[in-house]
Amino acid sequence: MINAQTITADFLKTNENIDELFEFIIPYNIFKSKELIEQPFQNVMDIIKLLQAGDLLKAVCLSSGLIEYEILKTSCNDFMQHVKWLVEQTKLINNLMQSLSVDDFDEDSIMLQSAGVESLNKYEEIMIYYNIDKNPTTWEKLGKVPFSIMFTKLSIDKDTAKIQKNYHNLLKNKNKS
Repeated sequence: MINAQTITADFLKTNENIDELFEFIIPYNIFKSKELIEQPFQNVMDIIKLLQAGDLLKAVCLSSGLIEYEILKTSCNDFMQHVKWLVEQTKLINNLMQSLSVDDFDEDSIMLQSAGVESLNKYEEIMIYYNIDKNPTTWEKLGKVPFSIMFTKLSIDKDTAKIQKNYHNLLKNKNKS
């Protein structure tokens, strides 16, 4: 049975359904992590994957910079408060990343879909690095860029591409008339 004195190590060994407990936990950045938007881009992507895989301990370690041993000896309440804080942070990040999606699904988007553009999804964030610089030796450095800066760059790229596409369409229509 989990109680106020339960340490994280014991909590993680139990088979208790944390979903029921989780809704009553108040999110709190107990381990004083930087907000995800301030952390390196690759760390953020890795934290999201770890949380999705249910590897809460590694996600907390990566976000906080603490080692597993330090986290395991903390109270499970502190641990769960931090996990809930991380989950809220990832919701914000996911919303930001979703805002980078194509706004209007037009004929060009349909053609890209038909051509198989979705087959590139398996490369996840590596495609972002690849689109910035085709040289794989720079990708590790790109992963260390703060999420906020990378997001700003991606937002600018999205807006620039949309403007270029609109301009191209205007030129095409002008040449038809």
